[in-house]
Amino acid sequence: MKVTHKLAMIAAVALLAIAAVNGTGCKQSSTPSTPPQQTTNATATTIQYTCPMHPEVVQDKPGKCPKCGMDLVEKK
Repeated sequence: MKVTHKLAMIAAVALLAIAAVNGTGCKQSSTPSTPPQQTTNATATTIQYTCPMHPEVVQDKPGKCPKCGMDLVEKK
């Protein structure tokens, strides 16, 4: 009985140690490793056009929606 109790205690300690290492060893930094890209005036003032019925359609020039043929409107 003593041997099984001792093995159970060793197993419990080992599991706690694994849980502690697993919980603290693999965290990612909350700050990005590369600095964010700065936008220039050219990209900041780019006008985009989208379809009123399909907002996922975005183009950099006016035209027609490829899904429904409606005129694209300036995205605000």
